[in-house]
Amino acid sequence: MKKFTVLALICLSLIACAGNSNRVNFNSMTDLEIISYNRTVERSDLVYCDYQVRAGTHIKKRYCATLAQIKSDAIANAAQIYTGSSGGSLLIEVQ
Repeated sequence: MKKFTVLALICLSLIACAGNSNRVNFNSMTDLEIISYNRTVERSDLVYCDYQVRAGTHIKKRYCATLAQIKSDAIANAAQIYTGSSGGSLLIEVQ
């Protein structure tokens, strides 16, 4: 029984580590790494960083995202605001 538990924990650990290998964490990259990365990608994949104060804190923290992610978040936020204020739905054409 102990061998099975240890084997199961090892397998779960390996699966958990392998699941996140495709994502790049831009927040942990230095400015020089982001500049180098931006030289190799298309416009929609360019990474932009900004220092922001998020809810619940007064400390500015650097947040980085691709242009496509920023655009997607802006559309989702606009839809959420519109839906909350009017009770309707929002249709936005993305170009």
